[in-house]
Order: sequence, then structure tokens, then C-alpha cells
Amino acid sequence: MMELRVFTVDAFTSVPFCGNPAAVVPLDAPLPEDLLQKIATEFNLSETAYLTPLPEAGTCGDRVWSTCGKFGLRWFTPLNEVPLCGHATLAAAHALISCLGNSCSKFEFETLSGTLVARKDSETQKITLDFPNYEPVPLSDHHADLATLVKLVEEQLPVQDVRVSLTARKLIVRIKDSCT
Repeated sequence: MMELRVFTVDAFTSVPFCGNPAAVVPLDAPLPEDLLQKIATEFNLSETAYLTPLPEAGTCGDRVWSTCGKFGLRWFTPLNEVPLCGHATLAAAHALISCLGNSCSKFEFETLSGTLVARKDSETQKITLDFPNYEPVPLSDHHADLATLVKLVEEQLPVQDVRVSLTARKLIVRIKDSCT
């Protein structure tokens, strides 16, 4: 029988049972993707975060969870893996510090969205996150499939601007101010 450590962390609050909950699961080694999905589905929280030591963590020895500052991080909803999740990243950093006794003030997480950084302020004890800036660009002829979708929206709403961020997999449709 497999045993896992699991922490349920309420992000964005210091009050129990408030905020935005996420499950945080520290793994000594990666598990198969289908198993990660099954576990996340069982938890049925908006996100489950999986932390794994990176190869360079081997220099930390038995104290990988309490002394290393670099980890792999993946997020799963009950239905699928997602490329980025803010509150579960915050929850993962909190679990490392508060549940696993990690003494680092800075964490680097290798994710599907690149390297994300979490820092703990020594005075306030608050954690701040640095995320990549995926600047959206105007929709162009290269995005014919999205243009078709936008035309359907324009038939129903007064569209002012359309932008796309392929890296973040987001389509941004700005509706004219008079509509809101």
C-alpha cells in the first residue's frame, strides 16, 4: 500500500477553513501521470500540487525537504493537469516552510510554465510569488481558428479589442465599455 504525505493549505488567508484550499503532496520521486490525476480526482479540490526534488537536490541528502530550495511542481485539477496555478504555488511554498520545516527564504519551482519563484519575507513572514509575464499580442492572420471564434462572439457582443497569448493559452476579448 502506498503512503503519501498530504497537506491541505488554505491560500490567501491565515484563518483555517477560509481562503482558497489546495492539496500539497511532496513526492520523493515522480509518480506516473495517470496516478497523479487519480489522486487529484480523489481529493476533489480545485488544485492538487505535487512537489518533487530536482536532480540537484541530491546534494541535500536526507534533508531535501528542509534545506533545498529547488523543486519540480505540477498542478492537477480533478479533471486534468494545468500549466499554472497561483494559489497552489503559494500553498506549496507554505507547506515547505510551515509543514516540512524548510529554512530557505527563496524557492524556485520548475513547472510547465517555466521557473516560478516564491520568496518569504523575513519580517512579515509573508510569501510573494513571481510569475512569467506572457504579454498578449493582437490577433493576426496566423490565428485563423481563433478568428472564427471571435467572429461568433462579435455577432453577440460589441467587441473592442482581441488579444492572444499562445504561451498562456488565453484568448482575451475586451468588450466595449458601454456594454458593462
